[in-house]
Amino acid sequence: MMITEGIICLFQNLMILSPVNTEQFILKRSMYIHYNFIERKRKMGLLDSIKGIFSGAKTIEEKLAKWTEDRKSSKIEAYTDESVEKEIRLLAIKALADISRDELAVNTCMKLITDDDNDIKLAACESLKRIGTKREVDRLYYVETTEQDPEVKKALLAAAVSSKERSPRFL
Repeated sequence: MMITEGIICLFQNLMILSPVNTEQFILKRSMYIHYNFIERKRKMGLLDSIKGIFSGAKTIEEKLAKWTEDRKSSKIEAYTDESVEKEIRLLAIKALADISRDELAVNTCMKLITDDDNDIKLAACESLKRIGTKREVDRLYYVETTEQDPEVKKALLAAAVSSKERSPRFL
């Protein structure tokens, strides 16, 4: 139930209550609506963006830049999940490419080359061209043989060729 639907239900319920309980009911109902809203967003992994709306926190782009600078790939990886908006996912994938020699960044990009969205696959291939190592080459060739989109196939081959040149040493 969306917030607007919740508010409509709130006012519909107010019509059947006596005036004595109305203030208490409004308070309890609004707390219930806010709690459910926050719980749903927390489960979807969007609680950070909601907190940012109310607290004046940094934008997601600023957070990704900071985490890239601090080499916090685990925080960036959370924004590559399918439940996150596509534009944010693409930014997160590009941020992972800026963290070189990071095993989690490489593994996340390897997972994303089999995503349903071709733009996500292409971004993951671009990142792997920059951070992939010899260890990922076989998997890249395998995924390339099963891929249908010619543009993605080309990107997978480019990532494999680029990855062959780097040794799999993570610091």
